[in-house]
Formats: sequence, C-alpha cells, structure tokens
Amino acid sequence: MSFLSPGFAWLFLCLPVIVILYLLRPRHNDHPVPSTLLWQRALAQEQAQRPLQKLRRHLLLPLQLLTSAVLILCLMHPVLNSGKSTDMIFVFDLSASMQTREDGGSRLDLARAHALQLLDRMDPGSEVTVITQSLSTLCPLSRSTDRVQARRILDGLRAQDGPADLDAALSLARSLKAETEAEICVFTDKDTLSDPDVHLECLGTPQNNTAMTAFDVRDGLAFVALRAYGAGGVRTIRLTGDGTVLDVRTLEVPDNGQASLSLACPACSVYTAEILESDALAPDNIRHSIPGTDMHYTAVMNFDSLFLSSLLTLRSDVTVLRSDSGAEADLYISGPRPLVLSTSPETAVNAGEEISWQGRFPAPGSDPVFRACRFQDVSLRCYVPLLSGKALMSLGEDALITRLPDGFALGFDLQDTNLALRYDFPLLMSGMLEELIPSTSLNTGTGECGTAVTFALPASAEQLLLQCPDGTQQTVPASRFTDTRLSGIYTLSWQDRTESHTARFALSVPESESDTTLTAAGHSGDSPAEHSGRRDLRLILLGVLLLLLFLEWGVYCRGA
Repeated sequence: MSFLSPGFAWLFLCLPVIVILYLLRPRHNDHPVPSTLLWQRALAQEQAQRPLQKLRRHLLLPLQLLTSAVLILCLMHPVLNSGKSTDMIFVFDLSASMQTREDGGSRLDLARAHALQLLDRMDPGSEVTVITQSLSTLCPLSRSTDRVQARRILDGLRAQDGPADLDAALSLARSLKAETEAEICVFTDKDTLSDPDVHLECLGTPQNNTAMTAFDVRDGLAFVALRAYGAGGVRTIRLTGDGTVLDVRTLEVPDNGQASLSLACPACSVYTAEILESDALAPDNIRHSIPGTDMHYTAVMNFDSLFLSSLLTLRSDVTVLRSDSGAEADLYISGPRPLVLSTSPETAVNAGEEISWQGRFPAPGSDPVFRACRFQDVSLRCYVPLLSGKALMSLGEDALITRLPDGFALGFDLQDTNLALRYDFPLLMSGMLEELIPSTSLNTGTGECGTAVTFALPASAEQLLLQCPDGTQQTVPASRFTDTRLSGIYTLSWQDRTESHTARFALSVPESESDTTLTAAGHSGDSPAEHSGRRDLRLILLGVLLLLLFLEWGVYCRGA
C-alpha cells in the first residue's frame, strides 16, 4: 500500500490534542451533603438500569481517535498496489486542429487534463514518458518518476500550426514499450489508429469552422477563397496592405461549401486578409500574400567569349559587362585558360604548364554540377593542370575541373574543346551558375506550415538571420529552413560584401487541419485505468468513517 498525498500525514499530530481536550473536559462540582447513603443507592439503581454507561466512558475517546485517524488516511489517498507495472507513455498530437475550441478549452487542454488524471492514478515509483508529434518527433520526458517535472512538461505543451504524422511518434513509443512494457496512450482528435495495444483517446466534438483556404494578390487584384466545414453563414473579410485597411467586404459561405471574391488593391509589400468572425479554429482565419522580388545579378568578364556571353544572356536576371578593371559585380569570369567563375574578385587559381592531349573527356563525377552531364563525344586538345581547389574531374592525376571556396575553375580554353558545341556545356554552366548566382526569387511568397522553405541566395550571402512570427530569431543555413511550425510572416536578413538585405515569406495553416468536423470522441483499446496496477482505498475508508460516526453518535446518545 502507498499514499498519493502523504503530505497530510502531519494531521496525525492532532490526535494528542483530542486526548488532551478529553482530559480537560469540565468536571462535576463538589457539594457537601449530610449523607451519601441515598446517593449510593441512586447511583447503583442508575447503573443497573444503564449497564453500558461505564463502557461508554471508555469507548467514546477511542472512537473519536479512530474516526480522526480514518479521516486523515482518506486525505492521504491510500492505494493498494497489485505489483503490476504501471509505466505510461503519453503520445500527444500537437497539430493545428488540436487548437480547436471546445466548451472546456482547446482540444489540447482536454488532452492535458486527461493525462494529468492518469498521472495522478499512477504508482509513485512508476515511470512516465511524454512524446510529442508536430513537424518532428520529440521526447521531452523519458522514463521519469518525477511527478513535478511531468506536470511541468504537460503544462508546457503547445499545439503548432502545421500537421502531425503520428506514425513516427508511435514508432518511438512502441520501441520504448518493448523495453519497459509500458502502456501507450495517444491523445489526438483524429480517429486514425486501429492498434489494440494502443489506447487511443479521441478528444473533442465536431465543431463548425470557416477557413480561408486561398489568398493571392496579382496585378492589383486580390483573390480570397473561404470554405465552411459544417454550418456556414455570412463572413466579414478585411483586407490590409502594409498595416493599412484597404477594404472590408462580406461574403456568404454555404454550409459545407465554398465561396470566393476578388478585391482591387494598390501596390503594397505585404497583404493580409482576415475573417473577422471568430469560430472553432482561429489560425486558419488569416492569410498573408507577399509579392515576389527576383534578384538581379551583374557578371563581369575580362575576356571575350561568344559561348559564355550567349549562355548568360539566357538568364534574364543577369547583366553581362566586359571589363578589365575591378568593377563591383556578383559574378567574376576570368580566362580563357584557366576559366574561372567566382563570386569574389580576388580569387586566384594556380595552374601548371600547358599539356597537349588528344583524347576524350573523362566521365563526369558525382558532384551536383554534373547533373545530367554525360560528356560523350567531347574531345580535348590541350589543358593546364589545376593546382587550386578540390578536384571534381581529373585526367589521370591532373585536375581538370576544381571547386574553389567561392567558385569553380576549368583548366582548359573553350576554344580547345568541342564541349561548347555539345548539350553538356549549358548543363554544366547552368549547374555552376545556379550555385553561384541562383535564379530563384528571394521571396518565397506564401506556403503552408509543415513544408520546408528553400532559400536561393547569392553565394556571398552570410550572417543569415530569420525572425519568426512569434518574434524569436534564429540562424539558418543558406539553403533550407524546416522549422515551419508557426503561421505568419517570416523575415530573412543577410549580409553580403556591400550591404544588408531582407526578404519575407508567409506560411498558413494547411487546409487539411481546418476540418474540425472530423473527430470521433471516445477511446479505443484497453483503458489505462484498467492497467493502473492498484486499487483506490478511499471509498472503503469513507465507508468505515461513516460507520464510526454512527457508532460514536449511538454511544453518545446511550450515555445522554
């Protein structure tokens, strides 16, 4: 047997107080009388009529002490352990739909309250594990017996604005179950599991929700689309641009249907459309639109090359300049042998003596710049072995193409090979140029939470800092951002050789999370309460307490 609330044990100190009060109870006053003969007869007659009176004087105090002790034990919450394991693994769905409002709060609040109830019924020495699933699988608490820490973890859970793949969390939970034989309890609002070994706690009831499923601004015209899950109705849409209200319109959405409208708007850098009426799920009532801003690059060449100039003119975002001086540019091309493409004007390449060689190009390597290149029927007349950079293609021990810290080097003149006449040339050059001066727009515009955002920034970009919608900032790699769990506007800032730059993109709640009518409240699998491994003794003690109160009242009345 163990106690879930042993802190009430200090109340046992009150038992001596009861004894002291019993001893200090008022006594009869002494009075002088002529004779005690009549008093003795009266006392004997009273004892004969009430034989339990003496016994009552001895029973009342023990009954009072026993009643108090039983009451204190009830407050200490005693349980009878059965010896069976009661370890628990809690798996929480932290997807956007868990923010759906219910009568008692959000669906996540209902899940948290249920988990705390299960936690209170666990044995003091049993272990609890908490696994959360949103964009990634996390285990903030593993096999802990610290109930205070477990409560702090549960209280700190927050639903995100993206989807959640529970299969990954269940895979981790099952691996832990194999080690500890713990019970798995999944808290979600989606009835998608059918594993009898997993207790699925489906939370919430179907709720009406109207979501903004699309919002885009093009050529001065804003397009807005709404969809009702359940009951629809008239919705008020407010359009703002750069923080200024541009228009307010009403739109009637049919039950379980869709509706859309178009609004004229002036040029702005950030547009926001919002449904003013509140409903079950708030994050899908707002969307942002950010017009893309393409990068424009300047390339400087210190020699004449018809092949390279013709290739670069295919890029509308590149301006080619012929200059022998150190003009500021985004790409520097020097040659003809070796041919160097670099984002830095100070790039120096060391090369050996010219080697005459009549033969074929070697096979391409595994570097991404050789993607789709085959180099069949490509011949080479002469070259210089490159001594700088990492070799990407070699002829024997001589490096023919190398990767530099800020560019690429080719150890041959385009006039000494027929590469420029083959389809491999534009593929090779495009791969190098895309890495050095990406053609993708800096602003990603809009996307959905849960989808990775790819940045296409110049190779000279450094000190990348991303500000999230909640105001936090974090450094990010130069190509990819995966922590897209919050909806709203993200601001990316970076520094290049000359100045600072910023770009913005917006993320919205996925439409799959907006359907708050798809829920199956209830549970499946064996209830964790059936495997709690102990029996609550409070009901038994309350029955004993009630019986003692009746006995004490009866003894007192018999002696009255």
